[in-house]
Amino acid sequence: MSFSSKSSQQSTSGSSSYAPDPTLLGDLYSNLGRAQALANTPFQPYAGQMTAGFSPYQTQAQTDLAAVGAGHTGSAPVGAAISTAQGAAGYAPQMIQAPLLRQTDLAPYMSPYQSGVIDSTMGELERQRRIQAAANNAQATAAGAFGGSRSAVLQSLSDDSFDRTLASTLAN
Repeated sequence: MSFSSKSSQQSTSGSSSYAPDPTLLGDLYSNLGRAQALANTPFQPYAGQMTAGFSPYQTQAQTDLAAVGAGHTGSAPVGAAISTAQGAAGYAPQMIQAPLLRQTDLAPYMSPYQSGVIDSTMGELERQRRIQAAANNAQATAAGAFGGSRSAVLQSLSDDSFDRTLASTLAN
C-alpha cells in the first residue's frame, strides 16, 4: 500500500517493496501525535450559562399574565353573563344536583351489540379455554406428569393463548 504517487519501488533479487513518501509519512506521524495529545487531555466540563435569558417581550408577557390573574380580569363579563342567564331562564348553577356516576343505571345507554355479540363471544372463548384445559390435564395424566412443572408450563401457555385471543377479539 502506498501513501502517495511519489512512493519508490526498490527491487532486490526479484522481490519488490514500496516506501511511502517521507513528507507524507512525517505529516502522518504529526497528526498521530496531535491526536494522542488531544486524547490525553483531561475532561473539562462546561461552566458557562446553560440556558438563554428571557427576552424583554417574554418578561413583559409574564408580567401581563400575572396581572391578569391577580386582577381577576374577565370576571365582570362572566358575572354579567351568569346574571343574565339567571334572570332570563330562572336558572342558577347551584340548582343542579347531579348523581354520582356509580349511582347511575347505565343499562339504557349500553349497546345491544354488547350483550348480543360480545358477551356470547366471550362466553364461547371461555368454554373453549375450559375444554383445552381439560385436554391438557388428560394429556398430562396420561404422560404421568399431572401436577408437575411441565403441566404448569402447558397450562400457562394455554392461558396466554386464551388471553391474547380474548384481547384481540375485544379490540376488534
